[in-house]
Amino acid sequence: MSLFTKLFFSMLISIIVSFTIYVTTIINIEKKVVKDNLVSKIEYDKKLYFSSISVLLYELNKDVLVSLLNSIFEDKDIIKIELIDYTDLINLNLKKEQDDKSTIIKSEINLSYNKEILGKLQIYYTDKYIIERLDNYEKNIFTFSVILSIIILIVLFFFINKFTKSIVTLTNASSKIASGNLSERIYIKTNDEIGILAEKFEIMRTTLKDRIEKNEKQANEIKSLNDDLKNKVYERTLELEQSNKELHNSLNNLKMTQDKLIESEKMASLGSLVAGVAHEINTPVGIGLTGITHFLEITNELKEDYTNENMSQEDFENYLNTSKEIADLINVNLNRTAQLVKNFKQISFDQSSEERRKINLYTYIEEILFSMKTITKKTNLKIENNCNHEINIYTYPGAISQVITNLIINSIRHGFKDKEEGNITISASREENTIKLIYEDTGKGIDKEDLPKIFNPFFTTNRENGGTGLGLNILYNIISSTLYGTIRCISEKNKGVKFIILFQEDKKNTKLEKEILWQI
Repeated sequence: MSLFTKLFFSMLISIIVSFTIYVTTIINIEKKVVKDNLVSKIEYDKKLYFSSISVLLYELNKDVLVSLLNSIFEDKDIIKIELIDYTDLINLNLKKEQDDKSTIIKSEINLSYNKEILGKLQIYYTDKYIIERLDNYEKNIFTFSVILSIIILIVLFFFINKFTKSIVTLTNASSKIASGNLSERIYIKTNDEIGILAEKFEIMRTTLKDRIEKNEKQANEIKSLNDDLKNKVYERTLELEQSNKELHNSLNNLKMTQDKLIESEKMASLGSLVAGVAHEINTPVGIGLTGITHFLEITNELKEDYTNENMSQEDFENYLNTSKEIADLINVNLNRTAQLVKNFKQISFDQSSEERRKINLYTYIEEILFSMKTITKKTNLKIENNCNHEINIYTYPGAISQVITNLIINSIRHGFKDKEEGNITISASREENTIKLIYEDTGKGIDKEDLPKIFNPFFTTNRENGGTGLGLNILYNIISSTLYGTIRCISEKNKGVKFIILFQEDKKNTKLEKEILWQI
């Protein structure tokens, strides 16, 4: 149902209801007024005719009395007049035809003169003419109401049609705008709210049209820029792919170089160990060789004296005593040589292999320190092994050897330059299933700005003296990758350094959380 139909029928129903209520009210008021007038007329007639008729009846003036009653009877609202004389001298009865539909109202007047009751006058009134007047009045009111309603409806039709026409125009325009058609102009020229709304709609249409045209222009520009950007991205992608390939190759080469440097560092460490052990073995072997040479000389001399029968008992006893001393000396030095070879063999095997075995941590660190004596004895350092003697673990001894060796060499190279005096302390304890290894020295410590970088590959503060910057990086990789542990460093300038290493025993596939906590 259209808005026009809704408005028209709403106004029509409102007008019909309003006029119905109005007409009904007016008619009811009119009925009441007419009836009240009839009642007032009856009361007035009573007062009007009482005196004159009473006098005429008292005087028995019949002619005048009849004339008066006939004049009264001419009133169309009166249908019957009955005069009753108690003396029965004058009795009159005037009567008109009665309508069965009308209502009769009886008015009775008691006639008396000088307090003498003479008779009574009965007047009968009808509401026939009142009803006729009311019916005519209702017809006139209804006719007037119908004519007025038609006029009002015509006027309303005109204004509603004009009002809804503007709304329909706006509705069609909004539908076209919603569908994307912004070319049709909205033309409604009225001085009411609809005209203002139409003006705002036209401004909105124009604004939307301008914005859409602007957006389309920007979209075309963006599309053009996107096409250019795609081409540039494609070209840049090709360049990046080529750069990535080159970078990948460079990383592979760098990794190979790093691996070679690490291997070289390991071999250099092992070479230093070999040189030290060779030097250490040279002394007992030299003493043993000197003893054997001396033993051979005194044996040849004794043999010659024996052959020439110049050997005395004293000479023989001297020979036996000297031989015993020489044999003891050779035995001590050969045992020392054998121990050196054994330690070197075990340490070198451990450093070059990745096998696990059970060790006593204190004893194994003693063997490492013994194998490094050729390096440490050239310094003024005192190295103490304060590890718990009861720690027996199943682990990678080569990794532990490399860790201790690298830490000691790092202390000698960086912590105690110019053969300064100092202390190195190695301690270890067991906390449930975790081994806590602590390495401390009293050297010069590490600068605050260098501390976070000490485990980075190729970081060194001694490059001018041949430092590679791989020592502590190898150490970190060994602890994290082989021992599945963590390491942290605590140091202050000129207050030494402290490394805390945590790793688990008998847990090859369990790693402690990797973290490096730097504290200054």
